[in-house]
Order: sequence, then structure tokens, then C-alpha cells
Amino acid sequence: MSGVFSESSSSSYVVYSTAKIAVVDLAVSLAVELGSEGIRVNALVPGLMRTARVVATAKANGIGANDRDARASLARLGTLDDKVGAIQFFATDLSTCITGELVTVDSGVHQVSVL
Repeated sequence: MSGVFSESSSSSYVVYSTAKIAVVDLAVSLAVELGSEGIRVNALVPGLMRTARVVATAKANGIGANDRDARASLARLGTLDDKVGAIQFFATDLSTCITGELVTVDSGVHQVSVL
């Protein structure tokens, strides 16, 4: 699992971003290396998810979690169930011809702004 910081970087998160970029490179490299054996390797790139911790942090910082929802193309932050849905897709026969791909699960936030 990677993260949205693999798609953009910040000097405040250089180690974190580098680790996430490494996960992406590893997934793509393994997909190429193991594909001939029928092994598929993909990476999930989750963004900020609506969890109790995110809601509490937003409240502590004087903003509402709904403010963060408004920044997403889908007007809501993803949930853990949204991540599970993407993982289930990769684990089923619906994705038998998909390998070396990154799937971002962040309600479109990475397309419009950085939270």
C-alpha cells in the first residue's frame, strides 16, 4: 500500500514520501518480474480517509471534517470500506488482466488539491 504522497512531495514529509515512492516502484517492478508466472502485483494509493482520528484532529485544529470533504471531487472523504472495496477488486477474477497498476482511493482529492 502506498499513499498520495507518492504522487507529490513536500519537504516536510521527505522520508515518508520517499518510502511511498519506493512502494510504487516495488509494485511495478514485481509486476514485470512475476507476470510471466501469473502473479499480479498492484498498489493501492489511499488518500486521507474519514476515520475517528481524522475527525478528532480536524476538530482539534478548529476545522470541521466536512471542510475536508468539500475539497474532494466526490464531496466526501473516503472510508475504510472504500479501501476494502478496491482491495477486494484486486483479489477477484474481475482484475485478472490488471498488473503493475496504482489505484488511488481518495474521492478525487489528488486531482484538485492537497489536503
